[in-house]
This record gives sequence, structure tokens and C-alpha cells, in this order.
Amino acid sequence: MGAASLAPRRPFRPARSRHGTAGGAPRWPVGVGALTVAGLGFTGRHPVLALVAFGVAAFALAAIAGRLLGRGGEPLGARRAGVLVAHAGIALAAVAVAASSSYGEEVQGRVWTGGSLQAGGYTLRLEAVERAAADGAATATAVVSLARDGAVVDVLRPSLVSYPARGGRPVARPALRGEPLRDVYVSVTEADPDGRAALLRVAVNPLMSLLWASGAIIGWAASPCSPGAAGRAPRRPGGVRAPPRRAAAA
Repeated sequence: MGAASLAPRRPFRPARSRHGTAGGAPRWPVGVGALTVAGLGFTGRHPVLALVAFGVAAFALAAIAGRLLGRGGEPLGARRAGVLVAHAGIALAAVAVAASSSYGEEVQGRVWTGGSLQAGGYTLRLEAVERAAADGAATATAVVSLARDGAVVDVLRPSLVSYPARGGRPVARPALRGEPLRDVYVSVTEADPDGRAALLRVAVNPLMSLLWASGAIIGWAASPCSPGAAGRAPRRPGGVRAPPRRAAAA
């Protein structure tokens, strides 16, 4: 004991993996994140928050892909794979939120019938304002044509519903057009009684499809159908996990 305490101690040095970094963490995900930020920087000026979010997400997704493909150097269980898939969904959600908050556009304006409004590369033309009354509700619907590059791609019908007998503020029911790269939300907040004009609010949010995809990925990773479900032990009635069952020996 005494002689062992007098022996010189060697400093701890973490083992290096075949990928060249300590602790088995590969370097290439860092390069992916750096290249993502550099590539976006060359395309023009971008908000710092968006660059940081995109770079971190690229790093995280590259690292997760490497682990799922078996480049981490150690075996990956089914439960761990499910956790990594859920983390990938969180990274995609961060990209969607950063893109929407940094590059989204919102425009509001009073538009006469036959007039138009520009937002996010789209031209929105108010074709008509339709009014209807049923079951104590008065509904004003704005018929809005949505055009891009001179071609009409959709006709949206946002509405404003009021209940005269109950009083209170009208309820807006927006219309949505979802695309792979962006979503377009159109809502009407006011409508003239004679139907000649309406107050429109337009929001163009990019990459919202990634947010819906991330929710599906996270939900799938937490579902019984995911790879990690096979490694989860069942819970006993008292809330304590039961030990996993072992197959009977032949």
C-alpha cells in the first residue's frame, strides 16, 4: 500500500478511436456543421441565430447518422437507436423554428375586391367577399387567389365568423396552403358589410414541413413500433420496471 502510493502516477489520457478524436467522438460531424455555416455564409447575409441553429443541427444530424450507421466504434442497441432517432427529430424541429423565425414574412393590408397583396414571393388577389348566415352565425368568407410567378397555384377561402346574438369578437378561421419548402397562411380580420374590401393578414413561413416531419419522427421513436420499443422493459402495477424476460433454454 505504502509503496504503491509512492509510485509515480501516469496522467490519464483518453483513448483515441480510429476516427482520430478522444473518447471515440468522430471529427467529421464537426466538419459537416462548419461546412454548412460556411456554405450559407457564401450565399449571402443571414441572421446569426439561423446560422448557429443550422450549423448545430447539421452537426447533430451527422453525428446521429454516424452512430446509426455503426461508425461510433461500439455496438448500438435498439433502445439507443430509438433515442437517437428522437434526437434527430428534435434537430429537424430546431431547423424549422429557426428558418420560420428568421426568414418568415408577415404582411397585413386592406384589399379591395380585385386588388392584390404581395407577400413572400406570392401575389394574393381578393376575388370576392361572400357572406352567409346559418344557425345564429354570420360568416364572411374572403375568396383569395394565390399566384406565384404569374400563375395561380391555389384559391384560399379564409373566413370570419361572428355570433350577433351572443356578442363578443368575431372568430377568424385562416386558410392554409402547405408546400414542401414553405407554408402560406391567410386570414381575414375585417370585412366590409357591402363586400367591397377586406383586411387580410398573410404569413409565409419557410420549412414548416420539417416541423411536421419532426413531430412524426419523435412520435414514431416513442411508439411501440420503434426500434427502441423492443428494449423497453414492461412496467409493473407499482410503477417499477419489471426485469426483461429471457427466452427459455431449448
